[in-house]
Amino acid sequence: MNQGLIDQSTIAVLLNSFLCVHMWVYYLICFFIAGLGYGLRSKSAPVGNGLAAIGALVAVILMISDFAKEFSGSNQVDRYQGVVGYMMGQNFLRMVPEKSGEVALIFPPDEAYSTEALDSLFDTFARVLMPFGGLKIKDASLEVDADDARNGQIPAAVFNQALADFPNAIAYVSFAGAPSDDSSLNVWESDGDIPAKPFFVYDPAGTENWRKPLENGKIALVIRPKPGVDRGGDKVAGPPNEIFDKYFEYVRK
Repeated sequence: MNQGLIDQSTIAVLLNSFLCVHMWVYYLICFFIAGLGYGLRSKSAPVGNGLAAIGALVAVILMISDFAKEFSGSNQVDRYQGVVGYMMGQNFLRMVPEKSGEVALIFPPDEAYSTEALDSLFDTFARVLMPFGGLKIKDASLEVDADDARNGQIPAAVFNQALADFPNAIAYVSFAGAPSDDSSLNVWESDGDIPAKPFFVYDPAGTENWRKPLENGKIALVIRPKPGVDRGGDKVAGPPNEIFDKYFEYVRK
C-alpha cells in the first residue's frame, strides 16, 4: 500500500456504485435533505438535526445496499479479504462517534500477501466510510520481514515506527494483527485526561497476540479467521454477512 494514496484499483471500486444516474439522484436527495437540516438548525435545532440525521442515515443505507449487491458478484476484489474490510468499516462507524478526522490504517508489507488481498482490505473499508467526507483515510505498510508478518511475529517497535506518522489520527485500524512482544504501543497510552484513541485489529495470522491488550481495553475489536476453518481452495461467494460468518469471527472484551 502507498501511504496516503488511493491507486487506480481503489478509485475504480470507490466510484463504481456512483456511475448509475439513478443512484446519483438518490444520493443528491439525501445530501439536500441533510444540508437543509443543517441550515435549519439555527431556527429549530430539533428539526434541523433530525433532517440532517435522516439524510445521512438514508445515504448510508443506500450505500450499504448498493455495495452488498456489487460485492456478492464482483470479481474485482478478493472477497475473502474484502469482507474483512467491509465488516471492519461497519463496526468502525458504529464504535467511533467522531465522523471527522484522520483514520490510520496499518498493513503488512506488500510482500507478505497478494496485492489483490491488500487492496481489497483497503478498498472495502474505504468504501464503507465514503459517505462521511470528513473522515480522511491514511495508510502505511510495516517495515518487517514478509515471513515474520505472515506468522504474526511483528514487534511493537515496528508498529510504533509506522504509527508515528499519524499523530493526529482519531482512530487506528491494524490489518497486520497486534504486536508479538509484551511491549505496548505508544498510541495505546492515554495523554493526561485525554483517553487513548480507538484501536481495531484484524489478525490474518490467527495468533493470540491481541488477547492481553484486548482484555486491558487497549484494543476495541478484533476480527480473526475462525479457528479450525480452512478456506482451502473454496471459491468464496455470497453476501458479505454469509462469507464473514463462515470464515471469520469477532472477539471483544
